[in-house]
Amino acid sequence: MSASKLEDLFKSIETDDTVDSSLYDELKQGLISRSYNILEIVENLGILLVNKESALRKRGTEILSKVLGMLDKTQLNERELEFLLAFYCDRLKDHHSIVPDILLGFYNLSDMKHLPQDGYIKMFPAIFLNFNCQSQLILDRKLFYEILFKCMQHNLDGLKPMGPDFVYGVIQSIDGERDPRNLIFLFTTLVPLFLKNFEMYHLNEEMFDIMACYFPVDFRPKENDPDAISREDLSNALMPNLTAKPSFAEFAIPLALEKLESDLKVAKVDSLKLLTSSCYKFPVEKITESSKKIWNVAKNDSNAGDSDVRKGVVELLHALLTVLPDDEASGLFQVIYNHVKYSISTNIDKVLFVSNTNMLITISKDSKVCMKQVAILLIPILYNEINKTYNDEYIQILNEILEICSNNLDIRLSELTELSIAWNDLIELYFKLCSTSDCCLCGLNSLHSYLDLEQRKSMYSILYDGIKTNRESKEFQACLCTFAKHYQEEIVENVIFPLKNEIVDQNKNKNEVQVDNIQNKILEDLKQNDQTVYTKDEADSEFMKPLAYRRDEAGEEVPIFVAICPPARQTPVEELFIKNLYCPLISLESYLKDLSSDVIEYCLSQTSNDSCFRFCYQDCATNITYLKLIVDKYEEKYDVLSYFEKKFNVCQNVIKIFLKNVGNEAYSISFVLDCISILNTILSAFNKQDVSNKISVIQKVIVLSREILEEDINDVKLIILIPLLNNVDFTTDEQQIKDFQTQIEHFSSTILDTAISTQDPFINKYTSILLAIILNTVGDLNSNESVLNTNSLQSKLLSLPYNENVNTLHAYITKSLIMKGHTNIESMLQILVDNLKSYQEGKRVIESLKILIREDTVREDHFEFKNVRFLYRQRLFSFCLNNLLKNVSSTTKLQTDGDKNKIVKLNNYLAILIQLKHLPNQIIIAHVKTLLPIMIECLTLICDTQLDKKGTNGINETSPDMIEEDNPDTNTELDTYYDTHNFDEELQNLLGLFVEFLKSKMEILHEYVNSFVDKFLYIAQNHSSLNLRIAALQCLHYLSDLNIVVLMPFKNKVLEGLKLVLDDKKRLVRKQVVVTIDKWYILDSVEDSN
Repeated sequence: MSASKLEDLFKSIETDDTVDSSLYDELKQGLISRSYNILEIVENLGILLVNKESALRKRGTEILSKVLGMLDKTQLNERELEFLLAFYCDRLKDHHSIVPDILLGFYNLSDMKHLPQDGYIKMFPAIFLNFNCQSQLILDRKLFYEILFKCMQHNLDGLKPMGPDFVYGVIQSIDGERDPRNLIFLFTTLVPLFLKNFEMYHLNEEMFDIMACYFPVDFRPKENDPDAISREDLSNALMPNLTAKPSFAEFAIPLALEKLESDLKVAKVDSLKLLTSSCYKFPVEKITESSKKIWNVAKNDSNAGDSDVRKGVVELLHALLTVLPDDEASGLFQVIYNHVKYSISTNIDKVLFVSNTNMLITISKDSKVCMKQVAILLIPILYNEINKTYNDEYIQILNEILEICSNNLDIRLSELTELSIAWNDLIELYFKLCSTSDCCLCGLNSLHSYLDLEQRKSMYSILYDGIKTNRESKEFQACLCTFAKHYQEEIVENVIFPLKNEIVDQNKNKNEVQVDNIQNKILEDLKQNDQTVYTKDEADSEFMKPLAYRRDEAGEEVPIFVAICPPARQTPVEELFIKNLYCPLISLESYLKDLSSDVIEYCLSQTSNDSCFRFCYQDCATNITYLKLIVDKYEEKYDVLSYFEKKFNVCQNVIKIFLKNVGNEAYSISFVLDCISILNTILSAFNKQDVSNKISVIQKVIVLSREILEEDINDVKLIILIPLLNNVDFTTDEQQIKDFQTQIEHFSSTILDTAISTQDPFINKYTSILLAIILNTVGDLNSNESVLNTNSLQSKLLSLPYNENVNTLHAYITKSLIMKGHTNIESMLQILVDNLKSYQEGKRVIESLKILIREDTVREDHFEFKNVRFLYRQRLFSFCLNNLLKNVSSTTKLQTDGDKNKIVKLNNYLAILIQLKHLPNQIIIAHVKTLLPIMIECLTLICDTQLDKKGTNGINETSPDMIEEDNPDTNTELDTYYDTHNFDEELQNLLGLFVEFLKSKMEILHEYVNSFVDKFLYIAQNHSSLNLRIAALQCLHYLSDLNIVVLMPFKNKVLEGLKLVLDDKKRLVRKQVVVTIDKWYILDSVEDSN
């Protein structure tokens, strides 16, 4: 069909009631053959697209959208696609009946190959502005969700530049969805992809709320619908999204605790599942903060009548104790034990006793510190109960404790001095009962590694008698297998040979029973008791004897019986690791050390920086990452790490791999930091293990460092010197050390030049740290003969433009000198103070002060300064406080730009306040008269400008699309400064200080009550941050504890101001404001003790 016939064809469609399906094939063929292009189709469709009748406009749009769906994704060029996007965006303003066809057009365009780079940036703002998703039909909403999903799948980079506008649009579109099938698509497909790939900006709570409104899911499917979606389907799909981002922790945990108090079983079970998932998904700090609240709510259901609720509580407590740090876990376990202590210690109710002991074991099974407490508390009780009245249930409970301690957590029960019974008494109890009790055999199976030779011989007598009497229980067979694996020679000598001799003597004229090989006997028993077990016809190797296997859930072959014959040097390391991944022997310390040696040897031999271990540990993308995994495992075992270093020269080999795989153009930051971490851990362990001869460590480090210095490098490779210099003791009076120190000093000019000239922030930071370590450790820095003369360094820094590189370098140099207690440090600090007089450089100086004040650790920062002067932070604060106040005073006197003066004052105040959280309370209280006015004025500067720019909080929120842009002509320089700097962190710290001051109820606080009330109310009503609104309300809460006579004039003002906050959209804010109002409301009813 030619282009000239298109107009006639579309005119005929105008008068027809239906569209012939052959039309679409003709249009498609015409486009493919290039008889006409898509623009000509749109032009000739004009007779329908601009018709007065909405039905005809709908028909024209439908034809165009369906034709697009039939085309190949590469058919249309960029110009055509740009035109079509503009066309459909404009069509969104048309009659609502046309919307489904417009959506179909967008759907077909969204993954076209040649879509313009900014196509999504033009498409989605128009959709979000003109298209109300929740007012559409179910299928149309589903189509729009599929458009979003397809765009996220095919071109994330095209969506991310829209930032919070796109995030807000998505949230607005899915908010209020009610159809269960659409919800399943959202929960399982769209929302997980959206949360995984997009930052939520300031919309974290909004995003959480649109999902939390469905929790717990209350839904009943239609009866007799075979394809109906169940309540469980929706609940299981929703749950992962509520914990998908760490920032959801502050909303998800309170929500689950609130719903857990419901009387509905569904609400309780879902809340327990959400809390359990939260423990594994959210940062451990958040879980630690809420652990006691979680227990206080969950304990009411720990003995609930419903088994599902009880099971949920146990799973929750297990998750809590597993993820909490040892100290917190131990404390929480003690609280839980105290809750059930009476029923366990008295054993009045046997059912309750068994239930509570099983609960304690289950919740502690993955926490070593808690399981130790379980053993200490429960083993004596169970021992006494079994001695009184034998009971299989009590034996089984005791067996489970022994199994977990021995095989899962490697707890040496025989070495627990806190146990109130003698260890041998427990062993004897088992021996006394095992001849008649299979449960006791299970216990001895777990205790095999604790038995001495005499006790094992008693065990072999029991096994011998059991084989003779055809004892066929699974417990007996398992016990036989375990002892055969670990004590093969003893089993052969004490069981097999006597048994064979007796059988031969008694059956000389009968067919002999073949028991020549203990491995074969074990394999036969395994296959008889488990049909999934099979063997292979493998020749014995130097590594292992005949094997038994079974398939795991993924179909992978898993060894269940392995007879190890170390050393295993001829088997490839990757095969060695696979075959022993599930082997019981992996828990033995000596075997682990041997296996780790093999793996380390393999990692160091592969200089290509690749890994064969990715299938085992997904985080181990390189050999170095896997090597770090092993080194970290032995971090506290200095003797093992020293053994690895002496045997394999780990440090030297890691440096070689580092130098080979790192270049200035391309390098992995994680790879660099992993190498540094390995060297730090190994050298530190080597140093601590060989305390009597530190010079050997120093010599080793010197050799390694000289290898790097001889490379004459001036890029990222310099960073590897950090762990080497971190472990040199320059105070040792050895000529070798002095020579090395001189060499390092001469090389420092290269490090300095690299830190200044590099364009890479990572290289700048760590070369600055490297230079700072050298300055902190070398001798006299004032000597004119020293290459690292501080006066020369200072002159060079002052001669350079004050950019990011110089700022970072100056910060770390200053920190190293002040920690060392250098005499001329005040001149370096004065540079920082002087730069704070410039409003443009103030923010950089504040970042420098954060570097100066914080504590560096080897684990997190990969370095630490060796020379640290006592009370250096107090010295820094004292200098800064006096000089920064002088800056403020001089700024106030100047008759210059008012906005710039405010910025300078604010920066100087912040430079003082950021130091306070690192100082002891005594120092802060000593300067409270100086600090309080500073804090209030700082609060005023932020409130008066930044909050006005940010707008209001959730009380009267406006859609981002409705916010008009500020007139640039009316923006002041102060407004621009506040727009480009976020002071939320500083404001949070500031309010935290006010809380601490108000808790102390110091007399001087009464002078500033008027300022407190105004500022705290203003933040509570207007700040966009949930946390800051809550912090301001907490300040008002503690303010009410001051003298009632001073507070009474402000009572009505506070209550009126807090009424506005009662309408806040955020539940946590409303909760805090209710508590604060209660405190102020009863202010005059509290009796004055005076």
